Amino acid sequence: MPRVEPPLPGMPEPAAPVTPKARPARRVARFRSKNRTLCGDCCALIHALGVELAPFPRAAKWRVSTGTTIAYLCDLHVEDS
Repeated sequence: MPRVEPPLPGMPEPAAPVTPKARPARRVARFRSKNRTLCGDCCALIHALGVELAPFPRAAKWRVSTGTTIAYLCDLHVEDS
């Protein structure tokens, strides 16, 4: 166990340790790419419903990170997630 030295006379007290800020669980940022990136949820709908029934996939405009996962979403799906 480290020994704590008392402060010298006339010296200020040591500052309290700073606690790190908690990072938000979900972070949303605007996303722009030179290449067209499709929305992940729109592509998932194509796989779930099939090409005939699913709507045309939209371009991704938002980058949503939750912990270690990153998703690229369009305007419609960023509100739902």
